[in-house]
Amino acid sequence: MSTGFSDKMLEGAELDFSGTFTLAMEKAREKLQRFQLPNPRYYILQIVQALIASGATRIEVNHQTDLSTEMIGLGGYTLSMQFDGPGYRADELKSLYDYLFISGRDRTRDRLRELALGIVSLQALNPDEIRLTSQGAEWQRRKSERYRERVVCIPTTNRHRFLVNGSGRGEEVEILRAHCGTCRIELHVNGHAIATPHRGSMGISPWPAYAFSRPGMEGVIGLAYGELERTSLALLRYGVQFARRWEARIFPTVSMMLESTELRKNASQTDVVEDEAYHACLEELQTVMLDFAAHLGRSRIPPYHREVVQNFLFQFFDDWISPQVLEEQEEVPDELQRLLGVRLFSDLKGRFQSLLHIRDRYRQEGCLYLCSRRMPYVDVGDWMVLAPEGRQAGILMRLFEKVRWVDEELKETLRQGRQHQLGRSAVRVPAPGEVSFLATRRFERESVHYHLGAVDANLRSTCSVVFRRVGNQALLEHEIEVHGLCLRLDILDQVSGDPAEHVTRGRFAILDEAPILYQHLFRRLEKANRSPEYQPTIFRAREHLLSWWRWRLREARVAERANRVAASREALGSEVWGARVFDTRGGGLASLADIETWLRTFDTLTVVFGGPRFQDDHALDASPAVLEFLSLVFSSARIERATLRSNLLHKRKLQETLAGAADGPPLQRPRDETEEEEEARLQRWKEELDEARAEVEAAREEISAQAALPDPVSVASPDLIPTAAGPAPTTADPATVPTDAAPATETPRERHVKAFAARRKLCDHAFNQGGFYGLLGLVFEEKPEPLIVFCGEAVAGVHRMAVPVSGWVDAGAPAAHPGDGLLSPEQESLLWPHCRLLFEQLARRMVHVPSHSEDFALARNLLMAYLLRDRERSRERLSELRSDDPIVDLPFLPGADRTLVSLRSLGEVIAQRGRLPVVTAEGVDPGVSFPVAAVGYSVAPEFYPALFQVALEPIDYEHEMAPEDRLLAAVRRELWQLRPKGDFLLSERILERVSWGEADRSQYFVLHDLGSGVTRINPAHGVVKKVLRRFRRDDKLVPVLASSVYTAINRALEEVEDRHELAFLEALLDTHLGPAGDDS
Repeated sequence: MSTGFSDKMLEGAELDFSGTFTLAMEKAREKLQRFQLPNPRYYILQIVQALIASGATRIEVNHQTDLSTEMIGLGGYTLSMQFDGPGYRADELKSLYDYLFISGRDRTRDRLRELALGIVSLQALNPDEIRLTSQGAEWQRRKSERYRERVVCIPTTNRHRFLVNGSGRGEEVEILRAHCGTCRIELHVNGHAIATPHRGSMGISPWPAYAFSRPGMEGVIGLAYGELERTSLALLRYGVQFARRWEARIFPTVSMMLESTELRKNASQTDVVEDEAYHACLEELQTVMLDFAAHLGRSRIPPYHREVVQNFLFQFFDDWISPQVLEEQEEVPDELQRLLGVRLFSDLKGRFQSLLHIRDRYRQEGCLYLCSRRMPYVDVGDWMVLAPEGRQAGILMRLFEKVRWVDEELKETLRQGRQHQLGRSAVRVPAPGEVSFLATRRFERESVHYHLGAVDANLRSTCSVVFRRVGNQALLEHEIEVHGLCLRLDILDQVSGDPAEHVTRGRFAILDEAPILYQHLFRRLEKANRSPEYQPTIFRAREHLLSWWRWRLREARVAERANRVAASREALGSEVWGARVFDTRGGGLASLADIETWLRTFDTLTVVFGGPRFQDDHALDASPAVLEFLSLVFSSARIERATLRSNLLHKRKLQETLAGAADGPPLQRPRDETEEEEEARLQRWKEELDEARAEVEAAREEISAQAALPDPVSVASPDLIPTAAGPAPTTADPATVPTDAAPATETPRERHVKAFAARRKLCDHAFNQGGFYGLLGLVFEEKPEPLIVFCGEAVAGVHRMAVPVSGWVDAGAPAAHPGDGLLSPEQESLLWPHCRLLFEQLARRMVHVPSHSEDFALARNLLMAYLLRDRERSRERLSELRSDDPIVDLPFLPGADRTLVSLRSLGEVIAQRGRLPVVTAEGVDPGVSFPVAAVGYSVAPEFYPALFQVALEPIDYEHEMAPEDRLLAAVRRELWQLRPKGDFLLSERILERVSWGEADRSQYFVLHDLGSGVTRINPAHGVVKKVLRRFRRDDKLVPVLASSVYTAINRALEEVEDRHELAFLEALLDTHLGPAGDDS
């Protein structure tokens, strides 16, 4: 058997002894396999975590691939990681494997444990060489030495380095870019910074990138765009994303990144252990979600985010609010009380109503009225008719049992011209005397007929006696107290005499007949249909029964008995005690006997009222009435209620065996592995590995002796390895550390290929099509170099593409292209599809790049240039609008109010309006609901007509702005338009901070603060007043004020030179008067 850990172990060994050696290596591999990653190519993430845990603040990664042979499946790669920090001592490297057997609970050993885990996983890839150099010692493992692992002494240097030589191309660069962008250190890959300490919000996150911090944890939340069924939870360790899980226990669904010092990784290092610490983390995250919702409620929501924010808030209703919880408002968590008062539901007039107001009106009218569309012109008086949109209708129909759509009644009334008659009279409303019952009983006493019933409504604390006819009164109702029962007794006959006497008789009649009535209700509950539509009725029936059972327990004085459980069982009877009438969150039914059996094994019973149904949730669903009843029977100390801020998820999961516990096998308390047991298990694994490694060494020595293979002279004896290696290493920039010397001679092809591989690139794309192959890339330069064309080993020349693409291609043998060596038309046609793939890859990368960064601005310019140069394909994209097109869906173009818009959204607006709406300032909100493009700054006004072949539709908004704001916007716009014409020190940060200062009598006209970067214009200065008065009629003085702003910035930056001023003025004149010689 040969695997990644033991492949080619027998190279150089004699065949006679290969069997013994292979068996020994196989045994060692089997022991180490426990610690290898499922995908060993992710070893690089373990190494980065180890280096950061060791104190590294800067890591330089250099990844080189032999591209000339990679295309035909040969070649290899070299990965070098140079890092600062204290590094690793020789004695730590010598006993590196011992740290595999350190418990993950001890986070102080992460620097060594993560390193050992990474190296063990790397071995499964069978690299040619692994070296770790630090503090005058080097850990080595080479294929040429039959994978002997050793630590040797080397001259002490001020650098630490981790080196891997392997076959193939290697995927480390892609893995680092995808998983390490949130590290809080300087992490560079081939000269490109993919992580910095100052990157905000823990990296890339969807809007609004809400950052939170709690003791032991921090993270960032973004709203989940699209239909996510569960929350996307990315788990970080030292800023490295090592796992992503779909967590159904975080409500509502969001996209979340989390780093917690309390969580432990599982054995495969690809997830976390679901222990009490993890469940406590989930409980804390639920409070974070509430804070996030409150943050959204306080924030100004852009129009294009309102729908997703509404859906997020509606998920709170779906997850936390049930009809029962809505009736028991005092049971709604305080954090959600404010949410119930938010006006989210639209009515017939287009106004918005809160759920609390809707509930109160529902109680008054006995029904909820809905209409499928708004009718703002209809006068319905004080009648409340809702016109729900989207998810609103589903929420209302779930929360309110009696819902009626009144579209037909309204249409008929309007058609007949009876608008004045609209109102509740348009539909039938139940009369006040009409009452529905869950169970009824008719009986006669002293020639008087009675009708006793359990009302199909939420319980009240009183009973009622209703006289159908007393004297000349048609109806008379008296409320009476009967120990918490809630029944209705109708006296059907005409009654004479003192009503108070009949009320007293009615009280005794209720007490006499209630057992029969509740027994009938109990039978109905046992046979009830448990479908969702019947749940409100079942809930009210159980509430009635609980009120009766509580009354019986109080009559039996159970609370005063020493053994409450036995006394309650005797008072209620065996039939009630064994009846399964209590719901669990997992869909089961539990009885009092089940609860009694459970509490014999466990200390507490976990109950919950309202809230989401988590995965593996088996808590008892307990309303306030159920909680009061169970506390009376089993004592309140043994009933533990889960709340919004204390979910008790770990205990709720354990109650899976609660339903049917009385009739099932004996219960057993589950037990997590203790720290001592974990240490014993790891020690046992260590002894097994030591034994296997000893067998490997013995077999290797036997092979070496038989084959007369000498040991390398560089190997140091373990006794000679020092415990401290000279002076401590510095934390200098690894970029200053000398690298290995380059080969003495290089061909021109090798020199060009290596130079391009080392350049900083946004993305690259390798291709090989019928012997025509190469590497294309988009580099971080305003004017990229053209393609280098090779003909074999010779450099044939350069080829300029119509799009800004750099790189190299091999056009074949020199004889195939005599003369200038440029590409043939056939080869150029083969090249274009790969250029398109390159820019699609760029679009996918831009999703994860902050929109305010220089990288994003450069990528946007490259993508815009490609769209204009490849216009035919660009227009095909706009006409097709495919759902899987990354360029069409990417929001990268500037929009109004400093937003970003996509080609898809702009294309849809053009299809509706026939023109493209634009504004000439990115920072203004034109107050329209459709996407609007911004031109004049990052995008020239000619871009969209050339791309879309449509006219622009300027949106008029400045007439609503104050003159001062209009002038300031015009000055900023003037400066923005001059940026592309020269290097005038006009950075985006400086231009964004041009603003009005305080109106005072100082002498300054325009003042630039070098510390804050703010440029202030004094509105009280005489010159500014003149410019402002003139600007109201004519904007010709705007360039004068813009020139003054630039001069103030230049002086503050100590860059007052004639060449700057002259270049600026020339660009200003060219903008308004045309180039020299054209103004005649």
